[in-house]
Amino acid sequence: KNIRSQLVLGSDIITGGEGFFDVGILMLAGIKRELYCVNDYASDVIVLKLCSGETISKLLALIEQRSEDSKNIAFMSLSFYFLNTFLCAFNTSDISSEGRITMLWASLMWFTSLEGINEKTQHNFTTACLGGIFLSMQKKVKNLRLTTTEPLEHTFGTTRSWKREFTVGEFITYSNKLEMIMKNAIENEIYSSTSAKGYMSGFKGFTDVINGIKTKLRK
Repeated sequence: KNIRSQLVLGSDIITGGEGFFDVGILMLAGIKRELYCVNDYASDVIVLKLCSGETISKLLALIEQRSEDSKNIAFMSLSFYFLNTFLCAFNTSDISSEGRITMLWASLMWFTSLEGINEKTQHNFTTACLGGIFLSMQKKVKNLRLTTTEPLEHTFGTTRSWKREFTVGEFITYSNKLEMIMKNAIENEIYSSTSAKGYMSGFKGFTDVINGIKTKLRK
């Protein structure tokens, strides 16, 4: 999400070679404004939609439709592609360890070669990629995404949606509430709606995966 923010909301123009990231091109391509004029900074769903294949296809279509600068469009398309690659390397289950390492290394090479990205953001991205690469080599690591800070971010993000500032005692209470929600989702096949915002926007994907696994086990 930080890389996304740097691309579409950063105070500096992001460049790579002769290309640069032009947010105006997203508007010309018909990309939904809510994807690049971000109000919900915690939502993973918005990031996934922004760097999706549909977005890249709309950008590439501009070259033929409006004769836009192909260098900038290629640069933007590749940036979205490697952001998507990074997310898939961590979150997709059916990828070999070699595949994950290749995807993370390629993403790392791309984003560390760009100019204009905040130094702290670039450092955090590098740390995530290198950590993911070494963890992918370990046979005991079966679910790479659970080794990141995302589970904790989603836990605290969800509890903050109930109360912005809470005590340790209140968090214990919220932990019990979260456990009950997860238990009901798993045991009773509860499907979440897509209307939630922030960290809760990804809960539908979680319940869908859990119920999908249960369906496969029954077969």
